[in-house]
Amino acid sequence: MIKNKVQTSYYRTRLLATHALVVALLLSLAGCAAPERSPERDATVHVSATTWQQVDHDIASASLAAQEAAENYARGLMDGWMRRVRELGEEDFIPWYTGYWTQQWLSIKVAWYKMGDGDADGDDGGDDPAVRRLAAYLQEEYQERVLEPAAEEVDPNAVSEQATSLYVKLLAEQLQGIPRRHDVPTAQFEHRLQAIPA
Repeated sequence: MIKNKVQTSYYRTRLLATHALVVALLLSLAGCAAPERSPERDATVHVSATTWQQVDHDIASASLAAQEAAENYARGLMDGWMRRVRELGEEDFIPWYTGYWTQQWLSIKVAWYKMGDGDADGDDGGDDPAVRRLAAYLQEEYQERVLEPAAEEVDPNAVSEQATSLYVKLLAEQLQGIPRRHDVPTAQFEHRLQAIPA
């Protein structure tokens, strides 16, 4: 449960961190995709503060809608990844860990670690190096037996990249209609987009 929350938090943080990169990319994309207007006409059009508030609201709404769609896409793929991690844990790691010979091997490893650390009684105030070394060993086994095979089927890094691409695509599509809808010159709209802090 905690691991699931940590991974969800990690991917949400990663998605939000890419948000800044996406906004910068969208600004350049919007500049390339927008039809060019004559500079004389754009310079002479005055846009009211109320119109800019509506434009800002539409930009924020478009960003939020694209973010929700990207999060739902990533969540769907990551749910499949988490399901596969649970399956591999139950099918491979738990039987390996609870097996008789594995338990015997782990007992020998702990004894060996304690001998190597020179602490035969294990009383060092609760910070036992043998326990830390055993935990590291078990984490390596879990990585090898569960996480790596699951990542071969659904790569979390690829999911993050795909979700970011989806966000950029959806936001770019929604941003294109805003200047026409509010009769705002393209150059002024692009300038407004560039002024948004990433």
